[in-house]
Amino acid sequence: MLLSSGEKYRVTWYISWSPCFACVDEVVKFLREHKDVELIIFAARLYHSDILQYRQGLRKLHDAGVHVAIMSYYEFKHCLNDFVFHQGRSFCPWNDLNKNSKNLSNTLEDILQNQED
Repeated sequence: MLLSSGEKYRVTWYISWSPCFACVDEVVKFLREHKDVELIIFAARLYHSDILQYRQGLRKLHDAGVHVAIMSYYEFKHCLNDFVFHQGRSFCPWNDLNKNSKNLSNTLEDILQNQED
């Protein structure tokens, strides 16, 4: 991928699951090679947040300057409206979306702050 030198890029990446640890290495490598790219990741769910390698992968992204967050109502709605062929239907959140999003956000925050495992 050729990026224009001197240009700054801000990429927002919406994904269903947080990246696996193998993918994290590729993302971090790309960001090291392209210092002019800022990455924000919104994940709908945490992929194996109880497994050490995945937790370390999330911290590695964070340490590389990636803003990692859990999708909230706003991000889900934005994705549907801007990126999904929704045939004119409005976003209809499922039960407990806000509660689940908050719980996952708390789990992610704990992972990013806990450097012991």
